[in-house]
Amino acid sequence: MRRILLVAAAALPLGGCQSAAEKQAAETGEIHATDVDSAQVTRLMKAAREKTALKPGLWRLQIAIQSAELGDVSPDVRAAQDEAIRKQARDTTACRTEKELKPLDLEQLEKAAGTCRFARYELAGGRIDADITCKKEGAPATHIRAAGTSSPTGFDILLSQQNGLKGQPGYLAFKVQATGKRLGECAAAG
Repeated sequence: MRRILLVAAAALPLGGCQSAAEKQAAETGEIHATDVDSAQVTRLMKAAREKTALKPGLWRLQIAIQSAELGDVSPDVRAAQDEAIRKQARDTTACRTEKELKPLDLEQLEKAAGTCRFARYELAGGRIDADITCKKEGAPATHIRAAGTSSPTGFDILLSQQNGLKGQPGYLAFKVQATGKRLGECAAAG
């Protein structure tokens, strides 16, 4: 069940001396990282935040399951996994704070999937492209791919996740389309 929640946690689209990459991220809002750990991506996201952060306000957020493929499991397990996948679908409109609008919550991702490494993390020209592999002791590796668009007032990202290898126990693969659009300011509390 934990494996099914990873993409949804990823979708709800991120002191000391700064590296050259962090300085570039702060100046341009662009991130270009290859073969780095999540700590480095977190630092780059923080550096770029002023130019890339999703703007708080009234947002419509949608998560649509595009496809799901389960390994060879019993009918009871398949029914439970199918139900858990369906429950990930969302269509909500609500006021959101900056904290609630993290494009990629790496802390939650690593709690669920283990230690993560980014083969690639690109955020430039309003486009995002990430390739992530996470490993947790005793569990098959999780591979996540994210591609799409992101701006302070909206995003549209296709997230693909695969756990384990096809034909092996524990295999799971699915795709989720995560979209969000800022609709305006929140109504004043009365």
